Amino acid sequence: MTHKTLLAVTGAVSLLFVVSALMASASATPSMSELAAPYRAIPSQATSTSCSPHTLAPTCSSSASADRHDGILAVAAATDSGLDGQLPGDADSGATAELAPIVAMGDATAVTYTFHVDVTEARVADTGAGSGDLVLWANAGCDQCGDLAAQYDELSGPGSQTIAVTLLRGADDGSAGVVLGLTGDAAVDCDNVCVLEPAGTSAVSGRAVVTSIDVESWGLGRPVPPTITTPSQDATAHPSTYFPNCDAGCNSVTGEQVSGTAEPGMPIVLADAAGVLARVTTDDSGVWTADVSLPAGAQTVVATAVGPSAEASSAPRQFSVAAA
Repeated sequence: MTHKTLLAVTGAVSLLFVVSALMASASATPSMSELAAPYRAIPSQATSTSCSPHTLAPTCSSSASADRHDGILAVAAATDSGLDGQLPGDADSGATAELAPIVAMGDATAVTYTFHVDVTEARVADTGAGSGDLVLWANAGCDQCGDLAAQYDELSGPGSQTIAVTLLRGADDGSAGVVLGLTGDAAVDCDNVCVLEPAGTSAVSGRAVVTSIDVESWGLGRPVPPTITTPSQDATAHPSTYFPNCDAGCNSVTGEQVSGTAEPGMPIVLADAAGVLARVTTDDSGVWTADVSLPAGAQTVVATAVGPSAEASSAPRQFSVAAA
């Protein structure tokens, strides 16, 4: 079950959002009541320059700005190996601007943030050994969430961009964060041996305006029943030896893998008639995989999504396990 709202960033209105959230419900139809959960965007910007002191006359410059009131990110970076790219040199300039809303997940198992961005400027100009990159990106993470979720789009010109990232619920109710950023990098690289190496220039500049943010909360109310995709119905699974996420001894496991889909961040319990086989959590794409070791012969398993206020189970999956 999901709940989706639209957050607009316009004009001089402060980037102070009211996140609509779904009240927990035992029915399959979402309740569209509003739950006030405002958060503010904290702007940040960072620049770096590195002109090698061992070369003749390189120049570096960079600038960055982030405006939380209008949702604007702007960066610029430039390097010159020397004398408008005529002298060999080694230089690098970078700039990053970020908007980082402080978010509250409530009871959701995961929240997907979709940023709609109007890129009004995207310029990359290189000569000789110069190279530049301009990237729009988003990431999300929280305390004990595991891997940081991230998405990147390399910009080649102005236009509309959409970038989405899903924040999974962590092992506790600690802080969570999502960041939208614009990064530019301009470099002339001659491997620190700048005598007869190629020379050049590089310049990048970008400006992006956040026009809206879709916020979709997962796992509220009655969960969507999970699916089991592997093994397929009536298939024969062959045990194999593999290395799962390593424990302290990084021991191998001989057995089978059962996988499927559910809502992102959803706890999944895989069980057979004898009891629980595995407990896992779906990733930010809603995929789960359980490592199990089953005896040879006919098997029937069920996957159950354990939401904050309700549970939902898959259809039973029958398959057989071949003798090792």
